[in-house]
Amino acid sequence: MLNKLQSAASVNGSVDLSGTPLKEKYSRAKRLLCSKLKDALQEVSQQAEDNKLYAMAIEVWTEVKREIGRGLKNHVSMMDLGMEAEFERMTSEATKADETMKQSLFTIEHIQQFWEPKLSVDTSGHMLYRLWYNLQYRQNKNIFSRQVAEQFGEAEKALQQSAFSIAGQKAAVLQHICSSRLLLKHLESDEVLKRWKKLCDTNIEFYRISCKKLKDALKNHEMPTFESRLRLIHAFEVGLYGIDPLKVTVKSEAQGVHQAISEWVKTHVAALESQLNEFKLEDAAESMKLVRDAGKVLVSTFALYIDVAEADKRHSLKNPGLGELHRECTQHFGFDAVKAIGVHFAMLQLDPSATLSDVKSAFKTASLKHHPDKEGGSTAMQQRVNNAHTELSQDSVRQNFKKMVYGSEAPFSKRIKAVPTEMLRRVKERIKEREYDEVSKMLSHLDDLSKLMSFADVSDRDVKESKQRLQNAIKDHMKSLRANVQTLWSKREYRLLNEELCANERADKVLAGHAEMYDRGWSREIREQVEKEIEVIATRARSTFLGKSERKAEIAMDDFALQLIYLGRILDDLPQFKSFCKQKMTGLLDMCHDPHWGHGYIFRLGILLGQGTVGDVEQEGSEDERIGKTIVSEFKHFKVCCRLKPKSSYEDVNTLVWNEEVTKKDVEEIANEAEAWEWKNQQRFDLPVAKDTLTKSYKRYEKKYNDLFDEWVGNRLKAEELAVKAKTE
Repeated sequence: MLNKLQSAASVNGSVDLSGTPLKEKYSRAKRLLCSKLKDALQEVSQQAEDNKLYAMAIEVWTEVKREIGRGLKNHVSMMDLGMEAEFERMTSEATKADETMKQSLFTIEHIQQFWEPKLSVDTSGHMLYRLWYNLQYRQNKNIFSRQVAEQFGEAEKALQQSAFSIAGQKAAVLQHICSSRLLLKHLESDEVLKRWKKLCDTNIEFYRISCKKLKDALKNHEMPTFESRLRLIHAFEVGLYGIDPLKVTVKSEAQGVHQAISEWVKTHVAALESQLNEFKLEDAAESMKLVRDAGKVLVSTFALYIDVAEADKRHSLKNPGLGELHRECTQHFGFDAVKAIGVHFAMLQLDPSATLSDVKSAFKTASLKHHPDKEGGSTAMQQRVNNAHTELSQDSVRQNFKKMVYGSEAPFSKRIKAVPTEMLRRVKERIKEREYDEVSKMLSHLDDLSKLMSFADVSDRDVKESKQRLQNAIKDHMKSLRANVQTLWSKREYRLLNEELCANERADKVLAGHAEMYDRGWSREIREQVEKEIEVIATRARSTFLGKSERKAEIAMDDFALQLIYLGRILDDLPQFKSFCKQKMTGLLDMCHDPHWGHGYIFRLGILLGQGTVGDVEQEGSEDERIGKTIVSEFKHFKVCCRLKPKSSYEDVNTLVWNEEVTKKDVEEIANEAEAWEWKNQQRFDLPVAKDTLTKSYKRYEKKYNDLFDEWVGNRLKAEELAVKAKTE
């Protein structure tokens, strides 16, 4: 219309309309248009301000500018409307609103205070306003949906990066959204709930795998990995325990972890005690390092885990697994006394050997992570960081903790310090019982004593003194053993001497490798002394026979037999010298066979020895009596060959000796002891014995036996003649 008015007042639009009615009419129309547009824009501005619909106001403003630019630019300018500054302000407000919407998902409070009202659609009022609200709702819904999707992505990314505090914050917001029907109706609910379930399942699986890896690291004795996994689990629980679908899994898996650690502590402490009791010092040193490393983790990282878990009411010491582990830690690692400092080391992730410089560096790192202004940070955790920095900045605190974990006051230090004393006591007991194998086992581990004692800060000098005391105990025992041997040898108490020599032989076998405390030369000296004694006795025996006539040899037979008894004592009571002694005795008896009368001499010698009348035989059943009979049984020289039988066989001299002993018994006594009976129908019936007739017959037999025995022993009868004569008479 304005264009037509402007054209009607001029030819080809070139005539000046100033002062004409058309110009006035054109001006009124132009003023009216500007006034209406300005009123409308002011109303839009007011509505936008009242309802925070800045985006819609800007859209109207933009449309007005576009229309003016297309058809009204020759008649009206934006300057004429006077709304430029107002809509620039609205643009700024809209930008701020967009930024607010982008950040509003970080807290549940923002959702409740900002998003829930934004997503509520007001259907009352003018149709234009309803349209604007609908447009604003769709825009807000799209922004909200996009933000929810981004929140899922950020939660997943935070989990992958082990940023559990951030992941927990994101998941808490998502949990609020997924549990709110009001919010879900503005989203693709099925898709959102599906993604929420997937996120929860991913977190659950991550936690389960982390718990398994922790137990595997503990099982494989990988203590650094065990500690890092424990920190990971702790951070996961702190950040994500508030997510409802995770709580059951966390409680169950955590209980399994607590039980696994408790069982590990029990098993390895028991193994350490066993190794210490058996003095397997190298194994004990390895176990000690392992247990100490585990203990350091338990009184620091695990102590912080318990401290925070109890504060957050995630876990309780009343729970069986955690309670048992707490008792184990208290018993073996002084948990309650050490954890007050240990939690500070864990908070800054420092080792007991940390310096002041390490503390400062760790404090800066922890502050950047836990500061409340940082994403995922919190005031509570920052306060813990500050407390840790304050405490660990003191040299005395750090030094005390190091002593309590790895030094002289560390777990099992008293037990380790007692090992040398216990080892010395055990060695003395074992050598007293002559259990040299056990002593040797303990000595084989002695070189590892220094390694074990280093865990209790025992000096090398003290270790050396402990070793010396133990060596001196063994030396003293060997001196005592040698003194006993010399005493028993001088008294010729061979049986007791044999016990000492056997003990010395066992010691020689197992202690020979320890030259610093045992001299094998002494064993050779003892053997040489005994063998020399055997040689001296054999020489005396030879002197009673060699170069002697039959008569002189018969006269000296008792002395020869006595020397054999001496050798028999050694043969019987000193088995270690049996071979050497038997060799000498065999040589002596072989010597007796050389003269033509030697056969009878050997036989009479056997009778003499077999009757037990040589040596110390005052009491019946004496040792020398037994030894004499043993010699006769032991050597083949005392067998008598009877060639009358189809095959050569031997009649033992002992048989003849027994017959001889029987004949010495009183005849009347034998007759009186004689009994006779018969059996009928399984019953015994006694019969009369003609004792007088039996006595007379036995005496005749005894006379004939003695006559023939004397002729045979005196070499007046050969064996064949003796047999014929005995048969005919």
